[in-house]
This record gives sequence, structure tokens and C-alpha cells, in this order.
Amino acid sequence: MRIVIVSNLYPPHYIGGYELACRDIVDGLRSRGHQICVVTSSFGTENARVDDDAHRVLELALDFATGTTANRTKDILAIEWNNQSKFRKLLKEFNPDIVFYWNMRGFSLSLVSVSQALGLPSCFYVSDDWLASWTEQNDYWFGFWSRTPRFTLSKAAKPLCERALQILRIHTRPTNLEQCHFAFASRHMLDTTHHSGKALSNSVVIYHGVDVTNIVIKQRHDADIHRLLYVGRLVPDKGAHTAVEAFHILRSNWGHMSITLDIVGTGPDNEYLERLRSMIRDYRLQDNVEFLGFARRNTLQQIYNAHDVFIFPSVWEEPFSIVLLDVMASGLPVVSTATGGTPEILVDNENSLIFERGNAHACAEQLHRLLVDPNLADQLRMNSRRTVEASFTFEMMLDQIEQLLLGIVSGTEH
Repeated sequence: MRIVIVSNLYPPHYIGGYELACRDIVDGLRSRGHQICVVTSSFGTENARVDDDAHRVLELALDFATGTTANRTKDILAIEWNNQSKFRKLLKEFNPDIVFYWNMRGFSLSLVSVSQALGLPSCFYVSDDWLASWTEQNDYWFGFWSRTPRFTLSKAAKPLCERALQILRIHTRPTNLEQCHFAFASRHMLDTTHHSGKALSNSVVIYHGVDVTNIVIKQRHDADIHRLLYVGRLVPDKGAHTAVEAFHILRSNWGHMSITLDIVGTGPDNEYLERLRSMIRDYRLQDNVEFLGFARRNTLQQIYNAHDVFIFPSVWEEPFSIVLLDVMASGLPVVSTATGGTPEILVDNENSLIFERGNAHACAEQLHRLLVDPNLADQLRMNSRRTVEASFTFEMMLDQIEQLLLGIVSGTEH
């Protein structure tokens, strides 16, 4: 197959696991003989360019640092003229069999209108809530054309401008999502999207997977369990504050004075980071809690192997956690909340210990069980690895995506 893959961000310029998974799939499909053209934004580069990894030629309407979206007319028009023109040109030159869309946050779905106008089938892989939250009105481009102008002159000029753009093959009306195919990273994400009012009939669930062949399970060399780990963005929704609170409770209520907590990750919210640091000062934990900052994927395995327990205290509806799969494959026992798609991975007292979101005392109680019962920790970490090997390997994910795309191209996938 000849496949164009579209992603708002693409390594080495990325924010999280969504983009890393995209690159893994690109590499996997290429290794199976498929011809891939990646199209992404110029995020992380000074200018639009084409390199060995991707065509970094599209412009984002979203500033990921501030969360603001382009709203000035001239900016919106310039972004869409660039994106639709360059995307159409690339599609004609590459002549793909299918267009595979990943995270479209920051792009207008006008790109899908472009590919549909060329008669190309479209498929999405959805790993977060961008599709569930998308509407014509909050799409920065389609919303621009659906809003009524405030002034009489604008009311008269807008239809003429829209007609001129359409003659120039710049799409101003929404795509037909019913004609597309969708793969969701979890049943939770599929249900969330359907509940948002989008009745997408051509939908399947394809779970993320990790390459277990490159992950050596952690071996425990002594009976002591004392190094706790949190990995994730430092934002309130991810619940790092719950981990700090639970850590304090373990020391003050149960006397686990030898334990440590390492926090891996960064975040845009300086106020939240200061809140965490203030908690640590108030509880006098400066010698026991360490911020390790951002860690790239190639260093995370080392970090997992250096710790004894992983805390996943997320309080929001997690779409589906790739980090959780990496940790489980590494043989770290997991103490976690069960929000969003997480229950599709974790089973309480079998491959993890579950606590209620935001409940630091319940989190501390589950951690205490592990600290006093190394055999329980061994059971959880072995079952965690088995869970990943049975249901969440990268080869499984790649097989299912390849078969889905082949079925769409051949017309056998409905």
C-alpha cells in the first residue's frame, strides 16, 4: 500500500506518547514493505521543510504552550491556504491508496475534505478526546464560515469570499465523517465519541501496544520495596499531588521512613508545580522526594528498572495510557486509579492495586500492602507482564492496523 499519514506533531518534535506511537506504526508499516509519506506541522522547526522523517509543511492553528487558537481572519485564511494547497499537491504527487489520520488537534478537518475530494479513503486512529470534542463550530476554519458576521459589509462580502475560495479549491464546508473509518485506542474512547453525538458506524477498537521483545522484566534482588515512581505530565488532572500526599501518609501513619518518591515529568502549569513543591516543604519531604524532570523514551526503561512501585494517580478520564503498558511490561507493580480506558488494562488484585481517584489515604493503603508483602508485589509484576504479552503487544497493534487499512483499500472493510 501507499499510505499518507497525517499527524499534528511528529518526532523528534513531540509532546507525548501519541506521536511516538505514530512513528512506531510508520516504522512498522515500512518494515512490511508499505510506502509511507508522513505529513505533519512545522512544530519544533523554524521553517516548513521536508526531511528524512516527514513533510513538515503544515501550520497549526493551536499554540500548544498557551492553548490559544488563531482567531484573526488573516491568520486563519493564511493557515488554511497553506495547509489545503500543500496537502492537495502532496496527495497528487504521492498518489496514495489511503490517508491515515492521527491526532488532528490544531488542524481543521478541512484536510479530510481535501482527500475526500480526490476520492481517497480516510481512516483515523483516535487516542484522545480530540474527535469527541470536535464540532463544526469549534473547528477554527469551519467555525469561521458558520458564524454570522457582525457588520453589513462583512455579511455581503463573506459569501463572495467563500465562493472565490471554493473556485480555488479551498474547502469551506465540513467533511462527511460517516464516509471515514475509525480505529479507537480504547472502548472508552469509542463510547465517549459516540456519546458526543457522532454516530460513526465504521468503528473498531485497536489497543496501543508495546514492543516487549526490547523490555527486560525487572528482577527483584532483595525483599525491600522502597523506591516509588511517578511518571507523567505535571498537571492537576494527572494527580501527582495525590502521590505526594499518599507518600506523606505512608511515612507519618505507618512509619515507612526509608521510602523515596521520584517524580518524572514536566508541565506548563508553574502554579501547579509550586503547589507540589509547597506540599513537599510543608511535609518536610525534601530529602525523600526528587523531581527528575523530563525523560525521553530511551531513558525511561532505566528509570523503571531502578524503582520498585509505580503510582498512576490520574483523576481525569484517561483515554488509554501507553506509559502504563511500558511500566507493566517492565515488571513494576502498579498502584492506580481506574478512570477512562484504564480498566481495560488493569484488574484489581490481579495485575494491579486500584484506589479511588483523588483519595490519598486509599492510595497509601494500597502502597502499604506492597511495602509489607513482597510476595504480593511479585505476583502483581509477573501478572502485569503477562497481561501485556497476552493483549497489548506492538505486533498485535501493527497487525490490526495493517489489516484494517488493507481491508479499507480493497473494499472488504465495512
